[in-house]
Amino acid sequence: MDESILCHECLPNPEGVTLQFRPLQENDFDQIKLLHEELFPVRYSAEFYDNVILNQTTNGKPLYSTIAALKHNIDEENADPSAVFLHQSQTYQRLARYVNIPTFKEQGVIEQLWVTDQFAKEALKECRVSGLNSDRIVGCIIGSFVEVTHMKIITVTRLVRSPAIHYRMFYIMTLGATGNFRRRGLGKKLIQDCIDMAEQVTCCGVIYLHVITYNLAAIRFYEKLGFYRMEEIKDYYKINGEIHSCYLYAYFINGNRRSLYDILYQACNNVVNKLKRALPLTSNHPCR
Repeated sequence: MDESILCHECLPNPEGVTLQFRPLQENDFDQIKLLHEELFPVRYSAEFYDNVILNQTTNGKPLYSTIAALKHNIDEENADPSAVFLHQSQTYQRLARYVNIPTFKEQGVIEQLWVTDQFAKEALKECRVSGLNSDRIVGCIIGSFVEVTHMKIITVTRLVRSPAIHYRMFYIMTLGATGNFRRRGLGKKLIQDCIDMAEQVTCCGVIYLHVITYNLAAIRFYEKLGFYRMEEIKDYYKINGEIHSCYLYAYFINGNRRSLYDILYQACNNVVNKLKRALPLTSNHPCR
């Protein structure tokens, strides 16, 4: 975070810009669609965007979302902060009811950090020129809680030691930051806030996600944050007519650990790979 744009102690100034963290809302449709088209090779349907701006899945279950949105302090003077607070409170209340907890600690907080980076001011200017709303979304994370009973048995076996205790999992659907805001601590903050949220749901034992195998930057990012690579899933994505594999990554929480099955599986794989490396690539056996 040597080039961090996030500043907790900077004082406001006449041209200051703040970075606000809040759930998605209905007027974010255009920007969240543009952001996903910029960041991800997978193309999402209009139905996906129609639902995520309502913080719900396609079958109506609550989603978790946090966006990082640039705001100019002039906009703040004309804005109604109670509307943003009410939206966030209602979004978290719905999610809390879904996972059977009283409340989330984030429910009563609208986090806002001062930004002094020139990129922020330029991005906000671009947003206004393009006719988008006054917020400029520069990062987002979207995910959902999933019950283990709705997952494949093999996946649950690998990710959860005791499904009776940890009968929920959290799936990160999308996470990213736009060009000028990468490698500045924004993605790390978004995912850490997500982890903090999921840890409040004690029956949730793991946060998991998929990464396409050629995305080395994302792989390094998740591994640095403590995610384990669990397996490679062949032919998971179809992008522009081409098939691509992905890695399944997992971050264990609330006392859950890597399953014994996975530890043994990985150990056996390591032995097999060592044996393969030790064997000659070709053979001169007369029967060959």
